[in-house]
Amino acid sequence: MSIVTGEKLNSFAQKFANKIESLFVRKVDGKGLSTNDYTTTEKNKLAGIPAGAEANVQADWNETTTSSDAYIKNKPDVLEQDDIAAWAKADTKPSYAFSEIGSKPTTLSGYGITDAASKAHTHTGDDIESLPASKLTGKISPDNLPDTGATSIEWEAISGKPSTFPPAAHTHTLSQISDYEEITDIEIDEIIAGTFTS
Repeated sequence: MSIVTGEKLNSFAQKFANKIESLFVRKVDGKGLSTNDYTTTEKNKLAGIPAGAEANVQADWNETTTSSDAYIKNKPDVLEQDDIAAWAKADTKPSYAFSEIGSKPTTLSGYGITDAASKAHTHTGDDIESLPASKLTGKISPDNLPDTGATSIEWEAISGKPSTFPPAAHTHTLSQISDYEEITDIEIDEIIAGTFTS
């Protein structure tokens, strides 16, 4: 006859409890073996979702591939009258101030203007068709005066003329003097004799 000690009994009880734990689920208050927490409706809903389905797919009006998730079926070819806003059908369309328009272009090309002159540029005289006299200052070359057919400018039309014309100090070469008379040898003798007269 075998004797079962307390130590052996505790070891057996622990092993038996572990086995029971691995084979069965603990009872939960309020639950029974026949309770269907996962409803049939939810099961059928899950079963109805096709394989590879995606949530929150962004539809794209321009998508033309019919197999794409973003493809929109049965798009209308034309807008029905009822689909057009009343303001768009009105004779008087709404207007907006320039300041109310958002995301405005910052360049002329952004507005489709490609033939505008640059802000910093120059012109030749031939490009100027008219110019107020009040804008004329400083000295103007006669070559830039308008061609009136005249070959000269009247003296009276010139303002700020000097009243005198004093000559500046200068010299001339002998070849530049045309009305001089050459001194004779007799005149030279007379000048020398007169210079040394006691």
